[in-house]
Amino acid sequence: MKKEKVVATLAMGVVAGGVAVGGTSTVHAETLDENTENTVQAPEETEAPADPETKEEAKDQLDQAQEKENEAKQDSDQAKADYDAAKEDEDKKQAEADQTQKDIDQAEKDAQDAFDQAQKDAQDAADQAKADADKAAEDQKKAEQAEKDAQAALEEQEKAEQDAQQKADQTTTDETQESVDQKKNDLDKANKDLEDAKAEDAKKQEELDETAKELGDNVTATEVEQAINSVLTTFNYSVDGTELTLTEWDYGDQMIFEKADK
Repeated sequence: MKKEKVVATLAMGVVAGGVAVGGTSTVHAETLDENTENTVQAPEETEAPADPETKEEAKDQLDQAQEKENEAKQDSDQAKADYDAAKEDEDKKQAEADQTQKDIDQAEKDAQDAFDQAQKDAQDAADQAKADADKAAEDQKKAEQAEKDAQAALEEQEKAEQDAQQKADQTTTDETQESVDQKKNDLDKANKDLEDAKAEDAKKQEELDETAKELGDNVTATEVEQAINSVLTTFNYSVDGTELTLTEWDYGDQMIFEKADK
């Protein structure tokens, strides 16, 4: 609790030789801490001295008044010194209070800044978590679509393989039938060629027999065949009606024979 410092008015007056001598000292009130003692006290009221009857009494009263004035001045100086000390102490405490308030304000500001930063960090983290969740959901969606596409591609590939296998089976069946037909045709042609060769051999045999018969008993059909084979190793021959043409293998020289009428 604050106390007001006492306002002390010091007044003294002495009448000496019909002249009044006096002095007044005033200390202004200040608000001080309750622990600060009031160092200035109001002077006690005294009765005014009687008028001096002699010069010595006047001088004594003047000295007493001067002494009281000096004491009052000392009290005033002491009161001022106490006031200055109390004011300095109050200013120091005020400065400490101001510094404390400044520290409190700074602490509150730091706490508010920390709270704002924490709130911002939490919001940023929440936003990032939401963005990550959205991206994860999008990636999951893409993965599911990719899986569906892969499954569709696999099914399409399997279908294509099945179609290809069916075509291959059908082609194999067709080729097998065609191969059978071709082999049958080849067999028929081979049989025909064999029959033709047999017929040709029979015809040649008849010709050989006829030639041997024409040559007489001294030449056999075997000898005629050997002679013809000897000629065939040197010449290529062709028969056109009654005309026989021999063409030499190496040089291409030709000899033409015509069968004589019987």
